[in-house]
Amino acid sequence: MKIYNNFSIGNIVKYNTRKVDSVPALKMETIQDSFTFSGRQKSSNGEWSVIYSIKKDPENYQENIKKLRKIARKGLYSGRFGADKTLQRYDYHVFMDSHKKPLLLMRVSGRNVNEIRSNKDGTIDGEYINLINDYIAKNNLVTSGSASIEMEITNNRTERLKKYKNDLAAAIHENNVERIFHYFNIKTDKDSEGNLSISEYRQPDCEITYKDIGIDERNLVEHVVTVDGDADFSRSSLVIPGAIEYIGGNAKFTHSNIIHLGNIEVIEGDADFNDSKVKYLSKLEYIGGNANFRGSKIVSLENLEHIENNAFFRESAVSDIGRLNYIGGDITYINSPLTKKHFINVARRAK
Repeated sequence: MKIYNNFSIGNIVKYNTRKVDSVPALKMETIQDSFTFSGRQKSSNGEWSVIYSIKKDPENYQENIKKLRKIARKGLYSGRFGADKTLQRYDYHVFMDSHKKPLLLMRVSGRNVNEIRSNKDGTIDGEYINLINDYIAKNNLVTSGSASIEMEITNNRTERLKKYKNDLAAAIHENNVERIFHYFNIKTDKDSEGNLSISEYRQPDCEITYKDIGIDERNLVEHVVTVDGDADFSRSSLVIPGAIEYIGGNAKFTHSNIIHLGNIEVIEGDADFNDSKVKYLSKLEYIGGNANFRGSKIVSLENLEHIENNAFFRESAVSDIGRLNYIGGDITYINSPLTKKHFINVARRAK
C-alpha cells in the first residue's frame, strides 16, 4: 500500500483538501510585396495582397467576398465570418505563404489598421512582428484601436519569451529541471532516490508555454512523483503526465493534450476533465473534490473508486462507472449514457 503524506489509498479518507451605395470604380494597383519568411510553417517566401472593399472595387465585390471567405475559413477566424458586411467598410491585407496559405490578415480603413491576426482567437504570433512592422511602414499605415493593443501585447510577449530563452539557455542544455522550475517560482524537493516533489505544476505564464521556450515537458515531469498543490495542464504539450502519482490540489486537464493519466492515483481537489482530450483515467482511484466529466472523451472510470463531492457526467461519454463506490455530493448525468441504475450500488454521503 502506497502512502502519500497524510493520505492512505487503502483507507479512503481525505485530509487537507483544497450595407452600401455604389461608388465609381477606382483604378488602384494591389499592394504586393515579397518577403523572406522563416516562420513555423517553414515557408521561405510569401507575399502580401489586398482584397478591396466595395467602395474601392465595386466591379469585383462579389468575387472579393468569395476570396475573403475562402481565406477566413483557412484558420484565421473561428465561427461564422460575414465577409459581405466587412467588405462594405474595410480592405483586407493578407500575407500568404508560398503554398497560398494565409498566415496574417489585417483589416484596414483608409490608413488605419483596425485589426491584425494570425490566430483564430485574434492574437498575433510574435514571429510575425517584424513582417507586420515592415509592411505597415512601407505602405504608410498606422495601427489603431485593438490592433495597437494587440501589437503591444505581442511585443511584450516576444520580449518576455526572449528573456526566458536567454536566462534558461544553460539549464535547458543541461536539462536542469530544478533550475527551470525555480526560475518560474515552483519549489522542488528531491528525495534520496532522485524523485521530485513540486509545489505546483503550470505553464511559465498565461501566454507562454514551456514548448515556446524550447523546453521538452516530458523531461520536466520525468521524475516528478508528487505535486503538492494544483496541477494545471492547460496548454501543456504532455500526452501523459510523466511519473506523477499524487496531486495535492486541483487538477485541470481542459485545453491540454493529455490523453492518459499515467500513474496518477490521487487528486485531492477538483478534477476538471471538461472538454479535455483525456480518454483513460488508468490508475486514478480517488478525487477529493468535484469531478467534472462534461464533454470529455472518457468512456470508463476504470479504477476510480471515490469522488468526495459532486460528480458531473452531463453530456459526457462515460457509460461505465467501473469500480466507483462512493460519491459524496450531487450526481448530474443529463444527456449522458448513464442512468439512475448505474448508481444503485454507489454509496452516498448521509444528509
